[in-house]
Amino acid sequence: MLPIDRYQPYADRIEDYYTYPGSLTTPPYTESVTWIVFDSPICISRDQIDLFRALKDEHGYSLVDNYRETQSSCGRVVKMSF
Repeated sequence: MLPIDRYQPYADRIEDYYTYPGSLTTPPYTESVTWIVFDSPICISRDQIDLFRALKDEHGYSLVDNYRETQSSCGRVVKMSF
């Protein structure tokens, strides 16, 4: 788990964002995610990228291929923070 305090420096720059319900990007694609898309890009450091790349699943395997093809909206509602 990544400590949230690593991202708090960005909190004052995150004003506008979109959210929508969705699913995991790996099988079994469980519908249990709230996706957050920021209106403006956020730069992260090499150290932060390395932390993400070091994440493991419940069996100790590296998280790889965590993407899938774009899916239809299936009636999902996209909400805006602004």
